Amino acid sequence: MISQNTVTKASVLARVKSSEFVVIGKLTIAVLTMVNGFKFTGESACIDEVNFDKQLSEEYSLGDALKKAIEFEAYLMQEKMYIDSMVVKTTASPLTA
Repeated sequence: MISQNTVTKASVLARVKSSEFVVIGKLTIAVLTMVNGFKFTGESACIDEVNFDKQLSEEYSLGDALKKAIEFEAYLMQEKMYIDSMVVKTTASPLTA
């Protein structure tokens, strides 16, 4: 059984407000704006402009930005779990004899 303490691609995508793509020569930059206004960027580039495929480049740069967002969300979840565990430890009543 999988714990509810899991970050998934779907859970992160649900927090994306918008995405934009900027192409500069062989470089594509994806900008994800999260619902809280925070932005993640991702990049992709091809070796030869002749091989440039806009759709693939956007897909790869979006994947790079999502990877960063997933890592950040995982950190936030771990931090929340840590803080919650500390609150439980400090607010637990001592055993009485």
